[in-house]
Amino acid sequence: QPREAAGPSVRFCRLRGVGVAGHRFDLGAVVDGYCSDMTRTVVVGTASERHREVYEHVLAAEEACIAACVPGANGKELDLLTRRILDRDDLSQYFTHGLGHGLGTLVHDCGRLSATDDQLLVTGQVWTIEPGVYIEGFGGVSIEDAIVVTDGRPEVLTHFPKQLLEL
Repeated sequence: QPREAAGPSVRFCRLRGVGVAGHRFDLGAVVDGYCSDMTRTVVVGTASERHREVYEHVLAAEEACIAACVPGANGKELDLLTRRILDRDDLSQYFTHGLGHGLGTLVHDCGRLSATDDQLLVTGQVWTIEPGVYIEGFGGVSIEDAIVVTDGRPEVLTHFPKQLLEL
């Protein structure tokens, strides 16, 4: 059972007056009762240098947070890691939501990874990692993947390219 949401207003509707430099494609499916969830950003036309810079910072934050998703990691600390990486280019002020959520029989299953939740990660849990930056008058970037916490490195369940897409 597929599910999708795409276009300039999917995430950007949270901020009135946000211009659209990137379109957000939020996709998923339900297989045997379990949900998937992923997001990619697509620029219609040619991406500006600024859009590429913002994308690279969001991607760096996402990849660092995925690597840090080990048993015992704390949701608040993971969210803070994201914000520190985004602050390298003064972008954390535009990260207006939590880092991720539990994924299971519901798309937004129990558990949140955010600045306000002391959620501890446990082996076998499935989470989304989805940092995003939404800048009024510019647009936004969002990258989301699903991971499973293992005793070793986290396993990324999403198998879809992460480069900035231009149409």
